[in-house]
Amino acid sequence: MPAGVIGAGVCFAVSMLTAAALQLVRGSSSLGDLRACAIWTVLFAAVVGHLGVELARLPRGPAIVVAGAAGAAAGFVNTLCVRWMLGPWFGAFGFPVLYAWLLGGLVGAVVGLRRAQVQRCASAGR
Repeated sequence: MPAGVIGAGVCFAVSMLTAAALQLVRGSSSLGDLRACAIWTVLFAAVVGHLGVELARLPRGPAIVVAGAAGAAAGFVNTLCVRWMLGPWFGAFGFPVLYAWLLGGLVGAVVGLRRAQVQRCASAGR
């Protein structure tokens, strides 16, 4: 399976698990917030998966740090974009989506990067 797809899947899964945990901590049992978060997370996860693959060109050591920082930054930028598009309706989320997207972006980018590095080594015969 392509590294970008794996990174995107991990990003989506981690974002949604974090969102569900945050919603439980807040004491809410509404699924509406999780559905809305899932819709906004799909495109974000695709971007993060691609980001991890593109960063695989960097040297192995700094690439992980750069991927983690870039994934977290992507989560922050995604939050700003969704806030801008939704306007005051952004406040309707019952949990802080920033944390879900920060963690999902960080983990998804690092997993996508590592998977792309493993695939490159395997194709090079190492």
